[in-house]
Amino acid sequence: MTLRIACLLTLALAAPFAHAAGFPNGTYTSGDLALTFADHGKVQLKAKDEVVLNGTWSAAGDKITFTDVDGSYACDKANATGVYAWKADAGSVTFTKDKDSCSDRAASLDGKTWKRKG
Repeated sequence: MTLRIACLLTLALAAPFAHAAGFPNGTYTSGDLALTFADHGKVQLKAKDEVVLNGTWSAAGDKITFTDVDGSYACDKANATGVYAWKADAGSVTFTKDKDSCSDRAASLDGKTWKRKG
């Protein structure tokens, strides 16, 4: 019984960090846009305090994968997922497109630096 509880506790504690994989989650801004990365793999984009995109994210090494779920800024289903390299530096993160056929997302992320809020 003690071993089972220990295993469940280990899995419960590790689960929130499965999506992080070194990526510095939190909220980042670029102009009027705010992009929030949550521990549990959810991402949300706000434009002037209005939620315009909900999606998911996961990171492995220096790659991050975005999948749009819904919202007025969401890419269509065929282009919902994009992969980017990321680099964090002094309170900011910069994304470089690896694979993404959604031109709107690429225009917002590729080569852009987002500053950490707070």
